[in-house]
Amino acid sequence: TGSDTTDSRYADIDGETYTYYWDASADGITYDTRVRIRVYVYDGDDTGTDTTNYFSVDIVSPDTPQNVHAIADLTTPETGVYIYWEPGTESDSKEYRIYRSTNGVSWVLYDTTAKNDTDFLDSYVQQGDSYFYKITLIDIYDNESDSSVELSAPYMYLTKTKDIDSTRPGDTILYTIRVFNTGFAPANGFIAYDYRPENTTLSDSATSDLAGTIIEYKVGADYQSAYSSSATIVRWKYESNVYPHITNVVATLTMEVRVE
Repeated sequence: TGSDTTDSRYADIDGETYTYYWDASADGITYDTRVRIRVYVYDGDDTGTDTTNYFSVDIVSPDTPQNVHAIADLTTPETGVYIYWEPGTESDSKEYRIYRSTNGVSWVLYDTTAKNDTDFLDSYVQQGDSYFYKITLIDIYDNESDSSVELSAPYMYLTKTKDIDSTRPGDTILYTIRVFNTGFAPANGFIAYDYRPENTTLSDSATSDLAGTIIEYKVGADYQSAYSSSATIVRWKYESNVYPHITNVVATLTMEVRVE
């Protein structure tokens, strides 16, 4: 910073080098820095030549990658975590760095991609395990941007079955909804809905075998926690992490109705 000068450095041996460091920040602001180097070259007769060289030192980090997303790709031969982002606008970009963690705490540099790339597939993953990702942009001066938001790729889906097919008045039908997460990371909970079929009433309270699930019933325009046989919709809410597993059911939800 400023115009500080360092001089009286002598290199008596051919090939000898010196390294200097410049602090290009002041009051919390980082600046591009212009440095002047003056070198006197002497021959054996102490005849000197004065040379001066100017160059710029770029220590400004690139912008953080934007609109970064991750999805679990389970439907194509290239199964894995697919990550994509918006292309950067930096003129001096060199590459993107992909950081990966299995716990969201300890991170390692996992891979790099070319500066023009806008996606990355991590196929070295195992369903049922958890993986987390961050992306940074590197410029040609090896300045690194701040990391993107933390990414993960759960894969949630539901199945629904009923125990009997019946339209006979007085019969009861038990609907069972099973919740799965076969992706590569915990999901931040889930919300499931089921509509009461026409010409039926709820015959019993809805259930969930996952402790902590909130069950609500829509009566009129509002949801309520109290059971009502006339409710038109049942809603199950779970607000904690849902950890992945390749085959196990995360939760089993039930709703029983009576045919009118």
